Amino acid sequence: MPVEISDGLNGDGLFDIQGKAFQAMAIIDSSVNTSITGEVTDALAQFAKRTSTLELQKTIEGLSAANDSLKSAGMSMKTILSRYVERLIIEMVDADNSLTSKTTQVALEELIDQLETASQSVDASTASGTVTADADNTGNGSVILSVKNGEGRNTENALAEDLVMTCVSNGRTSGFSTQGEAAVPAMAVDWPKGSGASTVITSVDASANLLTNSDFEVETSIDKVPDNWIISVGLGATAGGLFAMTDVEEQTITISGTPTDGQYYLHWVNQDGKSETSEKLSYAASQGQVEAELRNFVGLSEVVVTTTGTSPNYTHTVSFQGLGGNMNQISSTDHTTGGSHAIAHATTTAGDSQVYFGGKSLMMLPDAGSTLTTFQQAVTLSPKTCYAVNAHFLRGSGTISAGVITFDLVDGIGGSVIQDDAGGNNSFTFNASDLTTSWKNLDTLVTAETVFHTPTILPNRMYFRWRISTAITSGTYVWVDHMAMSEMSEVYAGGPYLSVFTGSTEWKADDKFTVAIANDRAGAIQEWYNRSLGMSSRGLMLPSNSGGSETIADSLIS
Repeated sequence: MPVEISDGLNGDGLFDIQGKAFQAMAIIDSSVNTSITGEVTDALAQFAKRTSTLELQKTIEGLSAANDSLKSAGMSMKTILSRYVERLIIEMVDADNSLTSKTTQVALEELIDQLETASQSVDASTASGTVTADADNTGNGSVILSVKNGEGRNTENALAEDLVMTCVSNGRTSGFSTQGEAAVPAMAVDWPKGSGASTVITSVDASANLLTNSDFEVETSIDKVPDNWIISVGLGATAGGLFAMTDVEEQTITISGTPTDGQYYLHWVNQDGKSETSEKLSYAASQGQVEAELRNFVGLSEVVVTTTGTSPNYTHTVSFQGLGGNMNQISSTDHTTGGSHAIAHATTTAGDSQVYFGGKSLMMLPDAGSTLTTFQQAVTLSPKTCYAVNAHFLRGSGTISAGVITFDLVDGIGGSVIQDDAGGNNSFTFNASDLTTSWKNLDTLVTAETVFHTPTILPNRMYFRWRISTAITSGTYVWVDHMAMSEMSEVYAGGPYLSVFTGSTEWKADDKFTVAIANDRAGAIQEWYNRSLGMSSRGLMLPSNSGGSETIADSLIS
């Protein structure tokens, strides 16, 4: 038979006895920390008004130290009580079902299994939080917070505090030093304080994350179609009419008239408005030579040159890879000689300006409302793990009155949404009507967390999927760019989870975020189990219920 949880007649159930111990601890906290030491502190404050002489000062020497000793004594008493609670669990659980090892960890795991099997639960606490970027930040990326653990359960034992995240260096993959408020021991009478957390979380860029080509820069297989994505569209439509990669600008440098000697120089005004000039190029400069000179210009490190024609009458086509929008025209100074030499410049493809970062984005043109476009790719993830998702969206000048975009984890192409261990669907949505003509970050569009929580038992295949799940108002373009997914960092055992994503402007040292964590501390038994038995450090929580239907009442603490 399972461990006796509570016995209303004899009061000798596990939680009956523990409840008395927890009540004693609570009274020690309130009496020592609030009543007794509070009164002593008040007395010291009053005495300070008349301690102008040495004789008066001597009369209260040692009172402050005695006050501290009382707090320490209270902590000692609670530590003894917690050891009793710990031993009680081991002995009662082992008496019911012989443990493989009479350790606290094994006993707690068996107890939790029994509670879950019997649908028993305690009252839940609820942690919550907000993220605020410092007004002076240079980088425009974002921090994603989750107050759910890898199982999809609320991090009920998270501590109320402000976590301060500070960028430690310039760059797109900078580390953020994350510091919690000062901590006190779990048995301290003035618990809770902060977590004392100290960790570094590295920012994730869309160019290198758990997804492939999620920055929508590569289209080598099919023109206008992003590589690495499995794409399906609704009936009665063709892919090319519903989405397309945006264009990067292409310009030509045409050498004509068969020059026989001399050189020329290329000029370009970069995106900071500064003029750049190449080293001299031979009248018959090759593709590689022209590309190398252009790549020395600020901002053109990814430029690609394709050359056609026969020497020296070359046409060099310059593709501004990595840069979105309209580019300033390349120009030249011609010092070639011979023949009827000439150098001409032209823009053959204007660059699209609807790019969040890099050279390209993905454009969608909703049709007459009948087509639901879906993008998927296989992912390899770990069980019981939190994964944050980030992306940026923009709409055209038209009005969007309808439409929903959904993100999911699914178990196959066209498969079912994967649930976390708590029974929640790994899915979140936003209304397309909330899009504007300025780029908006995904977490500002979605009211829930933009986070997936993987189950203990993973399906054989997993796919990241985003899609138009409800048709968007036809005729208005929608762009998406800089999508990414990353494994989140647990700030401390039992605490919240965080991910940092880089935006269009790189981070600068001392960029800051404040993550304010709150906790209603509604679950008294859950809290005392954590304080007494270190549940968070063991990766454990009692089964709980936040809807008022718990079966093990906090009133047992009496």
